[in-house]
Amino acid sequence: LLPLCCLFIGYLHGYTHMQPPSSSQHIYNLVQTKTEAILTGHLSEMVTYDGRMSRAVIDLDSIRKKEAKLQTSAHGKVRISFHGKWPHDILPGDYIVIRSIIKRPRSYYTPGAFDYEQFLAQKEIWVTGFISSPLFIKKLSDSDSYFFSIIHVAERLRTHIGTYLDHTLPHDFASMYRALLIGDRSSVSAEIMELFKATGVFHILAISGLHVAVIATFIYLILYWIISRSELLLLHFNVRKVVASLSIPLLLAYALLAGMNSPVMRAVIMSSIVILALCTDRKKSPAPLVAAAALIILISQPQQIFTASFQLSFAATIGILFILPHLHHFFVGDLHKEEKRSPLQTSKLYVISGVLVSLAATLATTPITLSTFNRISTIGPLANLIVEPVICLW
Repeated sequence: LLPLCCLFIGYLHGYTHMQPPSSSQHIYNLVQTKTEAILTGHLSEMVTYDGRMSRAVIDLDSIRKKEAKLQTSAHGKVRISFHGKWPHDILPGDYIVIRSIIKRPRSYYTPGAFDYEQFLAQKEIWVTGFISSPLFIKKLSDSDSYFFSIIHVAERLRTHIGTYLDHTLPHDFASMYRALLIGDRSSVSAEIMELFKATGVFHILAISGLHVAVIATFIYLILYWIISRSELLLLHFNVRKVVASLSIPLLLAYALLAGMNSPVMRAVIMSSIVILALCTDRKKSPAPLVAAAALIILISQPQQIFTASFQLSFAATIGILFILPHLHHFFVGDLHKEEKRSPLQTSKLYVISGVLVSLAATLATTPITLSTFNRISTIGPLANLIVEPVICLW
């Protein structure tokens, strides 16, 4: 009965998070129809810009509707958009006031169409707004601004990196680097996105397991080189376990820098659990590893289970962990069997193993890809073998 009980509790937990807020002071209940209002609050995350429109998310403190004379207390998130670039001197954590036309988002409810309302609800956004001019955005001095600057330091750093890339590189290159380094795909052109989708390597633009593996490897090598300089530490501690433990907070910092999307959260959580298991001499166990990562994500964000990002990320991981061994046994044989191999045989084995890893992930994600995007790339396994290591390592 325990799995059924967990499923039922999980369903209720996710269902309650998808219901409209009940608080009378939530912005959702304060805005019944489309109206003009003055909003005050903190910029909560990095602003995205697709070359035409900027989009920002505001954590509200108060609202004054057009017909009202005074500001009233309010809370909740509002997604603001306007034509043009966001003011460069307003960063995440800043206290701002804006004049905007706000409304509840609505979807067309056409079967098979993108559900915009549900997409925003999964991000806990129930109201959207539009600003007709950047002149209607003003930064305010606030006694809490230093505190909010600290808690938004990762988003501020993402903003600075994105700005540097935009000023240093041509647009197409900058948009690619923004996607690969800080998880922002908003400025990638439709033509480049289509190329990635058609070749089955679109997931590369979402920071995920391979990115985290590369980062973790570099962190481990650098820390090990530094700590192994000390004879005292080498004689008195298990340096490998110490270095592995020190890698966890750095991986968490990278996850914050990458925007904490579902694939990078899954990869960092699983990496952290593996590191802790190795440091405490626990046995390797793939199923609890995947389940623990999913549970940790869904406890904090239960609506993630309905997103394609979460489903594809975990499906690919499950495919690699559980389908790959059977493919290896069928095509390659027993890898643990000790036998002498020539360099050519070893190289061939590595290539076949790489193709099988990509094939296992593709097989596991195919049902979700077909149902969500109505398409699948037949050259995906081969394209991943060539493109993914090169781009991620670079």
